[in-house]
Amino acid sequence: MSIAETVLSTLFERLIRAGIIVTADWATLRFFEEVPFYLVVALLVISGFAFIALERKEFLHKRQMYSATLVGLVLIYLVICGYAYIEMPAAPMTHSSGEGQPSTPPATPQASVTSSAVAPAPQPPKPKLSAEEIATKIGVWASIDQQMNDLSIILNKGNAILNNWLSDAMSDRGNETRNIEALGKSVQNVRTKLDQLRGLYTDDPDIAAALKPVALPPGRPLPPLSIFLSLTGSIDGFAQQLASFSDPLPQSFESEMIPYVGAFRRDLNAMREWQSQTKHTAAEKDKELSKMESK
Repeated sequence: MSIAETVLSTLFERLIRAGIIVTADWATLRFFEEVPFYLVVALLVISGFAFIALERKEFLHKRQMYSATLVGLVLIYLVICGYAYIEMPAAPMTHSSGEGQPSTPPATPQASVTSSAVAPAPQPPKPKLSAEEIATKIGVWASIDQQMNDLSIILNKGNAILNNWLSDAMSDRGNETRNIEALGKSVQNVRTKLDQLRGLYTDDPDIAAALKPVALPPGRPLPPLSIFLSLTGSIDGFAQQLASFSDPLPQSFESEMIPYVGAFRRDLNAMREWQSQTKHTAAEKDKELSKMESK
């Protein structure tokens, strides 16, 4: 082989080695979305040292440092890349649709914002109701409004029980227990009537939404319970705890009853809020339907 061929062969091999190192660096950086500056510098330095080690192989072999140098550079390379891979988010992968086809770029934040800002498609108009259907719905909401009035009276009785429970229980605990149990039955009766009404008009989304709390889930319900189940449960717990004491009442009577009184008051207030909101909804629906009826 001539000197020229030897020089060209050696130069070609060195270019191949350099190309391998550059390609490895580029492939490594493709794993990261935003390449940190320290990673670029570190890989350039490691690549430079690796290239020098390959070129000075004989020199390092004489000092028995060749293998140790390469192993050390590889370990440093892996540690730096591993740290950057953990700290930086992975770059989104792109896929080409075929040879010669450009890869599909990832969606930009601006495109995401624009798509999310697009208004939803308009809902189809509600079907026009006949005069008979309007009159029926007015009657349904009037019935719901009346049930809310009845429920308000029951809740007022519940507030009276809470305000005087200690003195009434001390004077006649049996009568107080019966009053509390009667209150629970009254709440249950209202729930039953409203649930029957809800079952007759399951196709009406407004009625179904307003009366959703009166429905009982199948099986044994799990928390969070509906306001009706919560209130009837706290009323029953209050009555059972009150009836569990024997005469004469212990000194700890009031303190033992406080948790049950608190639960009763909490659920009573929640029911009052729902009753007020539902009564307001019934009035608004009656007004809306009355306008439709007059047209």
